Amino acid sequence: MFVPHALLLLTYGTFVWALSVSDLGEDDFFDLVNSDNLALVLFVTPSCVKCDEITTQFEQASDLSPKANSVRVDCSTNGKVCDDVGVLHVPEVRLSRGRGRLTLYRGDLDTSAYYNPLSPEKFCAKHLVYFRLLSFIERQHGPAIMELSDANYHEFLSPDYVSIVAFIDDKDKDLVELYSQVAEQLRGEYAFAITHNSSRASDEGVTRPGILLLSTFDERRSSYEGPFDQDALQLFIKKHGTPLIGELHPEVYSTFAETNLPLAQILVASPTERDHLVDLLYPLARRFSSVLTFVTVDSNRYPQRAALLNLADGTKLGFAIENVTSTEKFPLKASSVNAESITVFVQDFVAGKLKPEVRSQPVPVKQQGLCVELVGHTFREAAFDDTRDVLVEFYTPWCDYCLESHDVLEELAVHYRDVGLSDKISVAKIDVSSNDVPELITGYPTLKLYPAGGHPPVTFQGNYREPIPLATLISFIHDHGRNQLEAGAASLASKSSSTANLSLQHEELLVRTCRRLYNLLILSVYSEAGRRLPWLPMFDAPKRGNCWTLPRCTEAGAPIDYEAGSGCYSLRLLQTAIAFTRPLTVKWLLNHGASPDCTKEARFRYPPLAQALRTIVLPGLSFRTIPYQMKLRDCKVTSRNIKGYSKRLN
Repeated sequence: MFVPHALLLLTYGTFVWALSVSDLGEDDFFDLVNSDNLALVLFVTPSCVKCDEITTQFEQASDLSPKANSVRVDCSTNGKVCDDVGVLHVPEVRLSRGRGRLTLYRGDLDTSAYYNPLSPEKFCAKHLVYFRLLSFIERQHGPAIMELSDANYHEFLSPDYVSIVAFIDDKDKDLVELYSQVAEQLRGEYAFAITHNSSRASDEGVTRPGILLLSTFDERRSSYEGPFDQDALQLFIKKHGTPLIGELHPEVYSTFAETNLPLAQILVASPTERDHLVDLLYPLARRFSSVLTFVTVDSNRYPQRAALLNLADGTKLGFAIENVTSTEKFPLKASSVNAESITVFVQDFVAGKLKPEVRSQPVPVKQQGLCVELVGHTFREAAFDDTRDVLVEFYTPWCDYCLESHDVLEELAVHYRDVGLSDKISVAKIDVSSNDVPELITGYPTLKLYPAGGHPPVTFQGNYREPIPLATLISFIHDHGRNQLEAGAASLASKSSSTANLSLQHEELLVRTCRRLYNLLILSVYSEAGRRLPWLPMFDAPKRGNCWTLPRCTEAGAPIDYEAGSGCYSLRLLQTAIAFTRPLTVKWLLNHGASPDCTKEARFRYPPLAQALRTIVLPGLSFRTIPYQMKLRDCKVTSRNIKGYSKRLN
């Protein structure tokens, strides 16, 4: 059952507004996207100020339509939805076209971008985000290509942004089909049309078959009369359908990145500054348009962009080049940033005279485990090893699934140590939110194997949202590494002893599970109390930020005053954490696999409560799904096990 709310949802039969206005949970969301309805979905988080502004815009704009409705998904409470959809930032808008098809809206959602207080139409201008969304919906509704006639031809050739017309003979069925495929892929960004009228092509100076692209910027008109190849057409449209010097914001970053050209980013603090530099740099951008994409960045709207480009934090006026196929950055470190210094810098970059500046955390003085923590300055030397196969995990601190993979990787490193292969196979990880790596990572976690001898890396293609079995990773390294024969033999030889250690491994896993639950409960307590502590980032994009382990929280200044002196995560500490929460019943646990008689013993040999704990804190349910209020009666681990594993686990 949908719960009413006030945002913008459009549900069409024949472009008719529906009355339901909803905040959606997981089940309702997937029911909606798998239905035949067309719906606009806004992804938000409670702490996102921009999300509130967009919500307000939708609510105000609804007055312009008699029945304006909306769907909204809160990523802080529906983490699985946002992970499955691939939401990378909030707010984010996607159009559900039914049958599981979701199209990302790439327009700017910042309301201030369209508000001009000096304009006589400034009131209507505040609703321009809404009108752009309506235009986006119209492009997605119905066929991807509009058939032009005398009645609509001239109207279509007067675009609001970008319009594309194909002049193709109606007998060329293959060309029409190819153009249709391109239009279907790009319909969310551009308006497509076709005409079979040969006189229209002559009037526009286009030879059939040909393409005419019309825009509100740069040349205004660009024609394509080359071979009708899908890749060539897409490249032409993206090149000429994007301003020579565009404006960069999160919604369009992927559009620029898809060209695979380095992004030359001009950081400016005011529209006047932007217009001045754009005018001066326009000839430079045109000269190098085949090798660079020039964009401007509003440093007031996106103050964090400077640090991401390895410029000084807080830079208002700056310039840097980013290689979008990796994380390499080339920041301009000049006393004066102007058109002249930027021109010289760009010429040096194109000539190959510049070296990237690597962003890196300090090199760890001491490693915390056998899985090696890499940083930007140590990555190349460690990953491209002449004698070792190196498995590297690329992670971010806010990734829900990364914590569990850390434990598996540590077990993997222990395995190779125990079978005497540490000199042949190395296991490592790197935080890509704080360190540059020489290739683009698009999902977290990502595992890559770097075979010995500098061979190209191989990406692990398994399911990261479920616990990765140790045997699966061993097989992956065996199949793709250069030392696979020795690794495979050692793996087979170790199987005979693994059964005897199974019970021990289960108890060890229970210790880790209790420890994680303890950490999560502590974080939940502070979150529930509404404490906004500097050491506990509440949100980063839609992802939940947290300290994960007590030592890391303590190092970051967390006021955890009830940690045991020995650092062991014993039952007393777990009970202390539980005592801070508002107790409910065990109903939630029972619904997740716990047995009513789970209060006596909780080892993996007697699994009821332990299995429920695994369900809660291991992959399958993200951190965001764990309720803040929880009453657990037991998580019993013998003192022998705690003492035996404390050094190994910490």
